[in-house]
Amino acid sequence: MLEIEDLAVDLPRRAASAVLSIAGCKSRTLRRTLNNRLGAPAGMSGSLVAEPVLEGAYPWRLHPDGWESLPDCVHSDTGQALQLRMSYPPYAHQVETWALSCKPEPASVIVSSGTGSGKTECFLGALLNHLILASDGGRKMLTGVRGLMLYPLNALINSQQERLSAWLSPFGGRLRYCLYNGLTPEGPVAEAERRKTPEQVLDRKALRVSPPPLLVTNLTMLEYMLVRRQDASILEQSRGLLEYIILDEVHTYVGAQAAELALLLRRVALAFGRDPRTIRVIATSATVGTGERREQEAQLRQFLRDLTGADPGAVHAVIGDRAPLNLPAETTVDKVAGSALAHLSDETAWDTLASTPQLQRIARRLHRGERIRWSEWRAIAQGTLAGETEIEQGARALLAACARANALTEGRHFCLCGSTYLSEPSPGCGLAQIGPVQGDRVLKPPPIGRSEKYFWTDVTPATNAAHPF
Repeated sequence: MLEIEDLAVDLPRRAASAVLSIAGCKSRTLRRTLNNRLGAPAGMSGSLVAEPVLEGAYPWRLHPDGWESLPDCVHSDTGQALQLRMSYPPYAHQVETWALSCKPEPASVIVSSGTGSGKTECFLGALLNHLILASDGGRKMLTGVRGLMLYPLNALINSQQERLSAWLSPFGGRLRYCLYNGLTPEGPVAEAERRKTPEQVLDRKALRVSPPPLLVTNLTMLEYMLVRRQDASILEQSRGLLEYIILDEVHTYVGAQAAELALLLRRVALAFGRDPRTIRVIATSATVGTGERREQEAQLRQFLRDLTGADPGAVHAVIGDRAPLNLPAETTVDKVAGSALAHLSDETAWDTLASTPQLQRIARRLHRGERIRWSEWRAIAQGTLAGETEIEQGARALLAACARANALTEGRHFCLCGSTYLSEPSPGCGLAQIGPVQGDRVLKPPPIGRSEKYFWTDVTPATNAAHPF
């Protein structure tokens, strides 16, 4: 588990050092003063970093009957491949996505679910099912692009290499993919390298000769592919075959970039010889949609309709849900020593902590998506642990115990069930190296002779003076 001191003490110091290195102030006195102020422990006045906050990481709601009741449109070989590659039973939002995207009539789906909820498997399952059906159960080699996976960053493209190889390698090169970005070599790649990974097309020459059914790329390379003469063979051999377009991290497409993507998707459909309304688009994001669930679903569907031009009835929104808490009845329990928490088994930790009223209230807030500041958690620990416990150490021990406390026989999880530490920008703290006026803020310089530059660690509204060093 991440130590709170590392986040609350070391991070502000390192951030302050980096900022002051960029600022390049030559005065040692000024540099030392700013370093002490900006590098103060997280949450203190002037610190670059706010105090840490806790965010619950609860399990996701499972599909009721596991692998035994996948949708009829999912091929049996697809189900076996999914079960082999996924180390957990399918989540409800994954199965719902597979059911919607694998239906005979074209449908587009936008999936909104948190980090670690298996969003990648949502579209990989749909893609794999289509490829298995098109290749007679993986026995026939496929040529021509049937699925486009679009990513905003090359790093995200490269991150899919290991996963795609694991999913497609059992088919012996009959189902292939290519990571197509600016780093893809012209080729040809040595034959020995090709034999190591028959499921991956490694160079542009091989891509143009025999396009694989899965092409992973970014918007820039896709633009080039539509207009470059040397890439024309990819489009010719894929004409009429494109079935899926995957938009991962779709929340990154906003404003002008979203408008460009909307136009690009329509051009892609025409270049591949398809009606844009018949291409199945699967978009995923952890952060699209606000408000009540119905509002979120409406926003998600509207966003995908605007982006793809799909018919309203053919666009669906899938939102991942956390598994219910299922806490025991509240009871008053004796305080426990912080030093004893580390020695509790998972089930004993559940029996000791799960019925505590204070911790149940925190658990429900975290389950709703609220964030808890470390100062509040420390106060909870002070009221929960025996008086001789050192509070900072005890708060960390209580956090670790709550994160692993569960009743395995009942399938229940308490409190954090894994935890994430976040840090937010500290309010009221900004480093300025500016003149006396910035926008609607009046920054009054001190009455000294030279006033070319000032450093402020707090920028206040125009009615007050800033606090210069």
